[in-house]
Amino acid sequence: MELDDAQLLRVRDELLAAQALPPPSAARIWRQSIIAAAGLALAGTGCFWLLLSWIESRLTPTLRGSSSRESGVWSTVGMTILVGGSVFSAALLCWRCFAIRGNKSDGVLAGALSAVVSHFLIPTALCVCVALNHPEPAQILKLVEAGFLFSLMSVLFFGWITIPVGAFVGWVIAYHQGGNRASP
Repeated sequence: MELDDAQLLRVRDELLAAQALPPPSAARIWRQSIIAAAGLALAGTGCFWLLLSWIESRLTPTLRGSSSRESGVWSTVGMTILVGGSVFSAALLCWRCFAIRGNKSDGVLAGALSAVVSHFLIPTALCVCVALNHPEPAQILKLVEAGFLFSLMSVLFFGWITIPVGAFVGWVIAYHQGGNRASP
């Protein structure tokens, strides 16, 4: 019995449809995105504190906690919340945009891009916090300029470690979330 091309294509499509996994539900996609963003936020916050402690030990002994009101655990907790929230929001946005399909290369892209976006969100959030304490318009314009320059310097000087770490963590998370599937 010989099959023509149309019948072979129909049989192939039926076999592929039988092997295909059902699409994930919206709740599962959100759950996976939040888990991925939390993992990337932990990695990003860890990189931030490692780099900050290196800078602090090498350059200035009192980089954090310059006044008695902002010293000690409050500045550490505040910066951890600010950095973690910024990295989490960047990672959630990037993961939802790129890694929904569940393959490893999209996880690498989402992780690396969330690291790049975080370099711009962290100084922006820091400038917003400072601007809330100093509402003068001239001060706010200086803060915007300083935040932009700090963002560029951050990407140039520290992107060499944070972007590969973000890409690796994105790959690991995509692999554990079923990243062995091929993209459509």
